[in-house]
Amino acid sequence: MAITLDDAPSRAHVAGTHRDASRRWLSLGVVAVVAAAVMEFVAPAQLPRDLLAGSILSLVAVPCLLRHFVPSRAVVLVALLITLVPLGLGVARVVGISNPGEGDIHDTTVINDEASRMVLRGENPYRGDFGPALPAVWHDLGYGADGKLIRNPAMDTYPYLPGSFLLNLPFVAAGDALGVGWDARILYLVAVVALGVVVARRPEPAHVRAAMIVGAIGLPLTYYLCWGTNDAISLSLFLI
Repeated sequence: MAITLDDAPSRAHVAGTHRDASRRWLSLGVVAVVAAAVMEFVAPAQLPRDLLAGSILSLVAVPCLLRHFVPSRAVVLVALLITLVPLGLGVARVVGISNPGEGDIHDTTVINDEASRMVLRGENPYRGDFGPALPAVWHDLGYGADGKLIRNPAMDTYPYLPGSFLLNLPFVAAGDALGVGWDARILYLVAVVALGVVVARRPEPAHVRAAMIVGAIGLPLTYYLCWGTNDAISLSLFLI
């Protein structure tokens, strides 16, 4: 279609509006990066600094910077790469830790896997003893105000959603049968990848999908998944 003289001012106005919007995204992204840095170095020590700073980066800074720097035709792929690749590498690094110490893995993973093995042995997880499966450093929670040692209730209590260990059961059975073991974080990673694929294929504009991917599969979720909590699979299934 030919461009008439009357079209020229309109096209120029649209281009100028796009440039102004792009600058605003860049400004907001830079402000968010500064806010994350301030949170990391200035926030009170009792706050979870890393997670708060990571949340600001994932929810605000990175989506805004993607909106400014990355063309819409590539932004969803870039969002998937900067979220799923580090997440996969993190899980690959931590899965298979033997005799984990405090901070290496969350008891969600250990207890869910052991509950599945109890079922396979014909035992009732709700009457089982998780002590042999849990690292010794988790057997006690420290000393209470009365000076008495507090026993970890997870030693003999299945504390998660009723029957949620059944999700792991076939994978635990297969892993034990093959002699390779199993780690629930692999299943959590599959759920997160599925979330990324589902969002990437949604009909919304590309930058909207990219922001959703980075916001949902950002630094906090990567941290929690690698640690082994079941937040990742719960969030993924809810959003899907």
